[in-house]
Amino acid sequence: MAVEYRQPWCEIGDDKWRAGLQGQYDLEISPQHPLWGEKGRIVGKNEGTDDVLVQLAGGRYAIVHLVWSNNPGDVIHPSAVVYPSDAEASAAIAADADDFDS
Repeated sequence: MAVEYRQPWCEIGDDKWRAGLQGQYDLEISPQHPLWGEKGRIVGKNEGTDDVLVQLAGGRYAIVHLVWSNNPGDVIHPSAVVYPSDAEASAAIAADADDFDS
């Protein structure tokens, strides 16, 4: 199974867009952050917020709220929620999309 996207979420297909988001993510994930060392790869974006979907090792995903700072983050910024599978990440996206539709 793959992650299922619903508006306002979308898969990132444009390499330039992905590179820009990836660069910001890499800047914000500091050695103090729980995702440090996870080698996260940006794969999706909520077009209505600063949330990105990050693919982690072992089939896990995280929804990360980028803060768009020019400085590295800390232990709680950017905020992140880890999902153990694509099905659980898809469920989180669906719940977020339902809130968006409301």
